[in-house]
Order: sequence, then C-alpha cells, then structure tokens
Amino acid sequence: MNQIHSNLADFMQDVDKLHAEIVSLRDRLALVDENKDKVRPKIYEKVRSDYEKNLSVLFEQLSPFKEKIDSEIEKLTVAIAELTERFEAREEELEELELRFLAGEFDPDAYEPKQSEFKTEMDELQSQISDRNAAIEAYQKKLRIIAGEPVDEEPVDEEPPIEEMGESSQEQQGYAADVIDDSYQQDPLTAFESTAAETEEVIDTDFGTADPIMTEVAQPAPEEYDEMNEEYEYTADSAQKLYEDTPMDETLGVAQDSVKELASTEAEAAGEDYIWTTTPVLDVIEGDFAGESYPMDKERITIGRGPNNDIQLATDTSVSRHHAQITNENDRYVVVDLESSNGTSVNGIRITRSYLRPNDEVMIGQSKLVIRPS
Repeated sequence: MNQIHSNLADFMQDVDKLHAEIVSLRDRLALVDENKDKVRPKIYEKVRSDYEKNLSVLFEQLSPFKEKIDSEIEKLTVAIAELTERFEAREEELEELELRFLAGEFDPDAYEPKQSEFKTEMDELQSQISDRNAAIEAYQKKLRIIAGEPVDEEPVDEEPPIEEMGESSQEQQGYAADVIDDSYQQDPLTAFESTAAETEEVIDTDFGTADPIMTEVAQPAPEEYDEMNEEYEYTADSAQKLYEDTPMDETLGVAQDSVKELASTEAEAAGEDYIWTTTPVLDVIEGDFAGESYPMDKERITIGRGPNNDIQLATDTSVSRHHAQITNENDRYVVVDLESSNGTSVNGIRITRSYLRPNDEVMIGQSKLVIRPS
C-alpha cells in the first residue's frame, strides 16, 4: 500500500492546490454577485468576466490529471478483483477446515493453529481491499473536482495525512473482522464447547436442582396494572423503540428478545397491502456501488457477492455469496434473506422476509439500497 499512498501524494497535491484556487474564485464570484448593485453594471460585468476567465484557465490546467486518475482507478479495480478472489478462496478453505474439525478429523490442538493462520491472512486481504477502495474513493473525488462538480467535503488539505488513509478509511467503512461471513468469523471450537457446557448445566440427574433456564420475573404492583392494561398500538417503529429501551439483564433477556421478534414481525408485514402499479427500481445509495440502479423487471432478483447474482456486490465482503432475493408476488415486492451470515434489514430492522413499499431502505452488508417507483 505504500506505493498507492506514494501515487496519491505524487500528483494529488497539485490537484488540491488548483481546487483551492477554484473554491476561492467561486467565493469571489458569489461576493461580486452579492454586491453588484453597489457599482455600475459595466464594472460588475468586467470584474465578473475576469474571474470567469481565470476559472476556465484553472479547469484547463486540471484536465491533464484526468487520464492519470482514470489509469490509477483501473489498476486499483483490477487489484481489488484479484484480492477478492484470493479472499473467497481462503474463505472456502476455512469452511472446509471447520467442517472437517466438526466431523472429528482434527483435534483442537491441530485445528486452532490452522484456523488462526487462515484468519490472519484473511484479515490482511480485507485490509488491502479496504485500502484500495479508500484510494478509489479519493481518486473519484478528484474526478468530480476536475469535472467541476461540487464535492461535499472541504479541500483535501483538511483530510488526514496520507499515511493514515488506510486505517481511517477502514474504520469509516466498518470493515471490521466481525462483519465477515460466519464461515470466517464463527469459531466451531468455541460453539462446540459452549453447547456442551450449556447441556451439562441444564441436565439434572437427581432432580434436586432447579432448572437454570427457569427464571422468576418480578410481578408488578397492583396499582401498576391499570397503566399496563392501557390499549397500545404496536407498530414496527413502536416495537423497535420498545426493544431499544428495554434493558438487557438476566431477568429481562427473554422479554427483550420477544420484543425484538415483534419488531421484526411487524416490519415483515408492513407493506403487505401495497400494490405496485409500476415496475420499481432499486437504487444503491451507500457502499462500494453507490449510484448504481437496477430495475426490478424480473419475477426474481437475486443479490449477493457471487458472480451469478442479478445484483452483484462483488467487493463487499460482508455480503454473502447468495445473500437475499426480491420477488414479485402479484405486484407485491418481497425481500427474503437467504440465511446470509450478516443478515438483511429493512428500515433498520433485521428481517427474514418483508414486503416492500416505496422508499423502503434495504441494508445488505455495507450496501444500502432504496426501492422506488420507476
């Protein structure tokens, strides 16, 4: 990645300098327009014309950088594809290792070093992918500057030092180890030991010990019943709020899980009565593929990281190979999670199946998609 950082630093400073001059000239033009009534029209036109000519010259000086930036983006895109292919290969090898361990082929002493080796390599690959995605984002910002498009951020001299780019971008994009597929993150050894311990705790051979699963929940005082019995309309939003506000402790854990399940159930049924009169479009508004749009013009649209999906989110490693699908059921559109590792959410609520209405937000991995009428 040092070479990437070097490439960025080599000519980005020139782009930044020109961009700062462009911003300054635009600010001056705005001030000229604000004060034009204070001078004669010909003075206003003369000064404005001078600034506009200078602005054109600056944009002409930026033009040669476009070819170089396009070339760098192409190289990074190829590198990301190669790294992703290596990541997926290691992911499959780790899945095979875990299955063989669960089948008893390896004992824990033999399994753990191999598992650690795979995870270390996959972490490094993921870091390299994240670094290159961050570099592409920086280059694309420069292209918007060259095209004269507005940018959301301040000039680049306000950004962190270039040597810190990889780490900061990784944190911003949420590429942490716990969002990789369960096949990578879940430790079968830990799961096996945990299950064995829970089983041993629940079994009571002499029937003399209370079942640890049964927990007494404090009953409300009589004067509290009237308030509790007030009629309350549960919706997806109210259930989600109740879930978030309910404390998680040993006595209320089961209750909170029930509220979470209610929120998910309400969300899944929310759009059941909505009939789409036009073919909807799915817009990607966040993630590596932000700006892409996909018409829902088939009975079944599949979404995932694998190449055989209708919507392929290839560089988002928090997306499963076959993550979710959207189906047309008599002009009602339904998103279904395909037992993905990191789940699918609609409007912030994790679902297994949910009807969709206009402007619903579907979160798949690090990618946010919005469905809208065409």
